[in-house]
Amino acid sequence: MSILIVSHQNPDFDSIMAAWLVDCFLANGLTEHAFINMAAPDADLLAHATYVVDCGGVYDPATGRFDHHQLGNANDTCAAYMVYEFLIFRKIEVEYLKPLVELVYQGDIFGSGAKQSQQLGIHALLSAYKHEKHTDLEILHWGFELLDDLAGLLNRRAVASVELAEKTVYTSADGLLIAVSGGGQTVTRAAEETGVRLVVFLGKPIEDTEGNIVSRPVGINRMGGFEVKSPHCGDLVTDAITLALVRNDKEVVKELESWFRHGSGFFAGRGTGKAMNPSSISGECFLAIAYLLDEVWKR
Repeated sequence: MSILIVSHQNPDFDSIMAAWLVDCFLANGLTEHAFINMAAPDADLLAHATYVVDCGGVYDPATGRFDHHQLGNANDTCAAYMVYEFLIFRKIEVEYLKPLVELVYQGDIFGSGAKQSQQLGIHALLSAYKHEKHTDLEILHWGFELLDDLAGLLNRRAVASVELAEKTVYTSADGLLIAVSGGGQTVTRAAEETGVRLVVFLGKPIEDTEGNIVSRPVGINRMGGFEVKSPHCGDLVTDAITLALVRNDKEVVKELESWFRHGSGFFAGRGTGKAMNPSSISGECFLAIAYLLDEVWKR
């Protein structure tokens, strides 16, 4: 027997995400969907619904009712947050979804936190999709697919945060530079949330469709976005090469000289998708590079 989720016509992201959370974590996808007119709600449909989200005028998680419009402080929450908090109460592991729930909430109250999204993010995409005159069910399913993709990304980032601790092989004394061996891009990005400034990385090998290694990424990334101009990774690599020459570390010199140095200074390295290189690098050489880059940065 399927579970009936009722939301409102012309679904916005709040109703879409609230319904998606129910669908994914409470109903296991065994759902049917119906939509009511907020100005003239179908009382019989509301009464027979298993879950009602973002409409209906009732907040009662025990009976599957998640509306906030009737509350005196309606803008202090939203339907998606109500369902999310209920899932947390039920000890369902959805904490990784909080950034997405917060974005949906900001969009629902037209908060400043969703301004960019309304211009070029998920809210803008929803407006563009609605402009094509789709049915309510088509809009809901489109939103579900987008949320599936975003949830997968957030989940990978949550896993990467745990993996970061396992893959970090060197941390500078001040904690601003780390070396990560064997992690992917999501692991590198997870470091940014911890306040790390520079990540020296030895990434997972890139394979072709037949499983052959076609590249081995290694390099240094500056965290903090493009508005931050220092330190310049290319300059650090140049200084590290100079120091390695003085110390006659030929393996390090050969490796660093093969690195592409981006002109804006946020990246230097080789073996990534834009600079494929299958050459291997030893763990000892990788660590030596991390030590050198830390040393020349602190000079």
